[in-house]
Amino acid sequence: MAQHDHSHLKDESASRIGMAFFLNVIFTIIEFVGGWLTNSTAIMADAVHDLGDSLSIGSAWLLNRLGKKSADS
Repeated sequence: MAQHDHSHLKDESASRIGMAFFLNVIFTIIEFVGGWLTNSTAIMADAVHDLGDSLSIGSAWLLNRLGKKSADS
């Protein structure tokens, strides 16, 4: 029986985490600008909350990429 490798799933997960990171950063920027233009502290507070989410997702993406490197890289 032939061997089946699931290595393509690892590359897919990294790209999905990266996509989530960049979309979240873009949404955070749009929300912050919208809150500033409308002078809404509630929207700006939510933008700061989304920034924290972006940092968490960005950390996961970075650590996922670093975890794929071999020990001697």
